[in-house]
Amino acid sequence: GRLWGLEQVTVLTSAFFLETIHIAWEIVGDVNIILALLITFCCILSLSGVLLLVLYLGGSVVSGTVAGWFFIFSPIIFNFFLFGWINAIFAISLLPLGLWTFLKGSDNNNMIILFLSGLIFSLSAAQSQAIIWFLICFILSSLIYIIVFKRSIQIIKALIVVCTIFLFCNMHWIPILFLYPPVNVVSGDLVSS
Repeated sequence: GRLWGLEQVTVLTSAFFLETIHIAWEIVGDVNIILALLITFCCILSLSGVLLLVLYLGGSVVSGTVAGWFFIFSPIIFNFFLFGWINAIFAISLLPLGLWTFLKGSDNNNMIILFLSGLIFSLSAAQSQAIIWFLICFILSSLIYIIVFKRSIQIIKALIVVCTIFLFCNMHWIPILFLYPPVNVVSGDLVSS
């Protein structure tokens, strides 16, 4: 079934995001202003996240700013802008910040920063594919740390902490997805073939 014009799984995974939009709409009253503010916020979040990540990896402010602009105007994000997928733009704008906190927390063995990385990762569930994007980035950076820097125990511990925080923060929809799977996913041609 549908709730608020959206599939139930979408409503469950992005409940925090949708409720924030609803509260902003109640305060401001104009959807166009809310969308413009949200897009501006996501662009600033992306730019600052890429800048922090590049600075942490040893780059300069100029290279971080250029990389941030390339990230914002990459084809994938540009398509999200064209399609109007605000939740996808929000989720992908969290990716550089999530990766920065993951690397910084695992390097310093700082549980507070790793907790923050897990919270950022859990907010990315506003777009279901973003969960996979985050996991791919976390696993690839973990492999680099394991192969190049020989820090396997430290990085695996960080990955477990971040994924545990993600699972804990998303317990409101993960069990429901397995107990009551969406009909369009379970009864599709791909599943039954």
